[in-house]
Amino acid sequence: MENASKALIIAGSILIALIVISLGVLIFNKFGGTARQMANMDKEEILIFNAELTPYRGEHISGSQVKSLIQLVRSIDQTAKTTNDFERRVSIYDDPSGSGSTSKPFVKFETNDTDITGTGTVQLNKYFTVKMNFNSIGLIDKIFVTENK
Repeated sequence: MENASKALIIAGSILIALIVISLGVLIFNKFGGTARQMANMDKEEILIFNAELTPYRGEHISGSQVKSLIQLVRSIDQTAKTTNDFERRVSIYDDPSGSGSTSKPFVKFETNDTDITGTGTVQLNKYFTVKMNFNSIGLIDKIFVTENK
């Protein structure tokens, strides 16, 4: 009788161990798949984010397109502020030399002031060159605008 009770205890222990191991494998597979899926979604989200801005990149962009770009960037920036997603913030800079200098902001986004500033006024009858800079994860984070002469 003593041997039978010890056998039942051992069998119960083995059963509990198998259940714990099975649950561990199940949880690992579930979260491992989610992590892979999230990594793929991040790449997809980056492509979608950049796809909104890249149509405005080029050497012969009209003033009305630049104004539309500014409104889009304001919208993106407002969403980034609301969600505290600082990686998705975009700044537009006036780049009169075309060198990628960030000395004069075209639009201020670091404060609550989102007015067009200084040399960043856009005349609809002018044409501009728009260049874009990508951050470390591949999102567009800086846009440089140069008025064509």
